[in-house]
Amino acid sequence: MEYVKNLNKDLQGILSSIYDEILVLDAKGVLLRYSGNLIKDFWEIDKEQLIGLNLMELEHEGTFFSAIVKMVIERRKKVSVTQESRSGKNVLAVGNPIFDEAGRLERIVIALRDITETVMLKEELLQAKKMSEKYKK
Repeated sequence: MEYVKNLNKDLQGILSSIYDEILVLDAKGVLLRYSGNLIKDFWEIDKEQLIGLNLMELEHEGTFFSAIVKMVIERRKKVSVTQESRSGKNVLAVGNPIFDEAGRLERIVIALRDITETVMLKEELLQAKKMSEKYKK
């Protein structure tokens, strides 16, 4: 039992040190746990309130865009999508299916990374290139 407790502490330490926000869902899309890192201004609700809720059911509220969850369940393979929150945050979501020994979907692990600055820098670079081409002409 002590070994499992220590393993859990190690896992929590690893999850909280990763840059990405990690969500662990069951095979139906119910949030089981999440890492300590939160993407500022992405969630409009305290994530503790989401534990035990099906994230696919929250899509109509705009709290979570569950396309990634549906895609992982349907395709049964790793899926990457970009999402934008109502607050304007751009997030890269990568969903990974976890299967049991019989090949049944058991968990879905989603890594969320804030790419808002990257998207803004890309847009600024495109504008600078357009200006450069304009000046060349």
